Amino acid sequence: MEEHQRAAVTELVADLLELSAVDRGNNWGKASPPGRFAATVIHLSPGLRHAYQEQAASSQIGEIGVKVFKPTPDASREARRVVPFHRAGLCRLPGMPNERVQRSLDAGFRRDRLSDERAFIVQQWLDGDTLEELVRRRWPTQPAEGAVVRSIIQQLLGGIVIPLWGEGTVWWDIRDANYCYAAATGRLSLIDVDSLGAYADEILHTPQVWTKREKGRETALARLRQMAIRLVLAQGLGSKQKVTASLTAAWQAELEPALARLGKEADRTPEATIALQRFFDQLEARGLIEPRDAATTAS
Repeated sequence: MEEHQRAAVTELVADLLELSAVDRGNNWGKASPPGRFAATVIHLSPGLRHAYQEQAASSQIGEIGVKVFKPTPDASREARRVVPFHRAGLCRLPGMPNERVQRSLDAGFRRDRLSDERAFIVQQWLDGDTLEELVRRRWPTQPAEGAVVRSIIQQLLGGIVIPLWGEGTVWWDIRDANYCYAAATGRLSLIDVDSLGAYADEILHTPQVWTKREKGRETALARLRQMAIRLVLAQGLGSKQKVTASLTAAWQAELEPALARLGKEADRTPEATIALQRFFDQLEARGLIEPRDAATTAS
């Protein structure tokens, strides 16, 4: 992003937040590098007074960030799809709010000083590393602790997927980059919820129809299994081929059938929770995960 564009985005966000002249003259936030559609996400400095302060406090949200989209045609098309969802759809999905899912406070469109229309989303800020960063950067050289791996899988499935899928909120976009792990608290969070917007109409307006969600669930199940394999492999246990075969057998025997029934049939959440424990029992028996008594409890 060129300097004049950076200045325009900074001013746009400062206006959106209604920052004082004094705060504007100080270092009031930290900007992240651009992404596919986002020009940046600005993490507000703790203690900064801003227009969303009361709303954040009432939602028990500590720190916030502001995502600003690029003004490119592709980014604008994506923004027109996700902004209405963040404004009015996300909070209405069954099972929301979930303490492990990033929340949105506001979303909309504004023109910057260059007359570019830019979309914005004001979101909860969650500290930590994405699982993608950990799997690619840290764990290859410093293997993950077994207790951490078990906790992450437990939170991913038991804290996010099973509760939401059990309410009918099913989505397909399961990937390491969408989950943030905060080592300081041991908490795993879903930080990218845009893909849920593709299912919002079906979930909210025709909950008896499962056309999109069943197609998405098939993709999600395969991705969840692969994510579990990568997490177990991050401990440095055995060969990839052996771990993959062993975990897949346990997954298909215990967990996948229960996950496939969530939401569509009568309340299957207790069944899926039990299946998750049986899955862990098999992983323990196969030497792929630490026993629960040895694992730390995530907050």
